[in-house]
Amino acid sequence: MNRRMAAILVADIVGYSALMEADEEGTARRLADCRNRIAAEIAKYNGRLFKAMGDAVLVEFASPINELRCAVDIRSALLTNQGDKPPFRLRFGLHVADVLVENDDLIGDGINLAARIQQAAEADAIDISGALFEQIRRNSPFAFDDRGDQAFRNISEPVRIYRLRGEINRHVYQIAPTQEPRPVQAKRPYSLAVMPVEAAAGSEDKRYLADGITEELIFELGRFNKLFVVSRTATRALAV
Repeated sequence: MNRRMAAILVADIVGYSALMEADEEGTARRLADCRNRIAAEIAKYNGRLFKAMGDAVLVEFASPINELRCAVDIRSALLTNQGDKPPFRLRFGLHVADVLVENDDLIGDGINLAARIQQAAEADAIDISGALFEQIRRNSPFAFDDRGDQAFRNISEPVRIYRLRGEINRHVYQIAPTQEPRPVQAKRPYSLAVMPVEAAAGSEDKRYLADGITEELIFELGRFNKLFVVSRTATRALAV
């Protein structure tokens, strides 16, 4: 059988059955519009819709960060321009895994886990697996809350879950390792950027050590729920 690594996004509409019961034709029309908006966002991030079941969509991406961005933009797109009706509210489950390829479909444990994460998510939440978090934690423009290990039906082991809190490179404080915080666009007072630790010239070992210290500072500060910590990649623009 063919296999490949894939970033998997699963999303569905919260309370869809009740909406259909209350207004079947109207909800069906809104669902068609919803699918068009979702398709536009998927195309923007080079994703591929490989399965749609009622109000649920399963999408494959080559890039985990594009997967995250697509989820954020889908959620935002569906909160606008829905007339006089309350907007559809989605919940998302994101994972990255080695999956089985069966014609145009993807199957396997990784798909099942993404679906379980989605089913357990709250309305408007974008929940991701620990495996996906490890792929993007050093260069993602997003902040996350650690939800701890969670058990899912028919999944043998607990899975670490992180919830996307928001994009973190819009309102930041710059922090150099030896300086006091200096505000930049201080609309959110708990956003931070860790500037690179400088090593003495001519010492390769010290340079590697300095890089490691910078990365660990970013990672450890990101564990605090009230801090938005800019990724190392996003911080490079501030260091120029």
